[in-house]
Amino acid sequence: MKGLVRAAAVAASFLLSGCLVSSSPLFDASNASATPFGAGTYDACSGSTANNDLECNPMTIELGDNGLYTLGVEDDRIEARFHDLGGGDYAIQMTESSDDDYMYYWGKLDNGAMKITLLWCSDLPRALVDKLIKDGSVEADKDYTTCTVKTPGAVIVAAKSYAAGEAVSDDFVEIKPAPSAQ
Repeated sequence: MKGLVRAAAVAASFLLSGCLVSSSPLFDASNASATPFGAGTYDACSGSTANNDLECNPMTIELGDNGLYTLGVEDDRIEARFHDLGGGDYAIQMTESSDDDYMYYWGKLDNGAMKITLLWCSDLPRALVDKLIKDGSVEADKDYTTCTVKTPGAVIVAAKSYAAGEAVSDDFVEIKPAPSAQ
């Protein structure tokens, strides 16, 4: 999954190969109902640590029952759930509302803005992926580029690996309150 190219297509751009995915939701109200954002208007800025240029687009955030978010960017509607890892870190599940694929991210909240990074299978420590495969919580393709996750715990472990700096990705989306909302 090669994503985070344009904030205007946050969900759609994440649907390429290379990341942690599932065909059914692993997070629901019982295990991912954290609410790090209030409803309102935000800016979603995509960027890369290799390039200082940010591309920003307006985003509307709606908060539904039991922690289910709807993120609106242009015509895209993305459903999201946040699992609080503590210390401002989150494991995040997203899907485009018309899609059956679920993608997983690590988010870091700092001063009201959250930087979201796609969880890449190939960026995770190989020993960690092998352990997750051995315990049956992940299936990986032969090149370890795409991992299909089977349990919420596997997503949480992967997000914690990013939070600990064991896995790093250059691409990100930063969600921050729109200037008019501050």
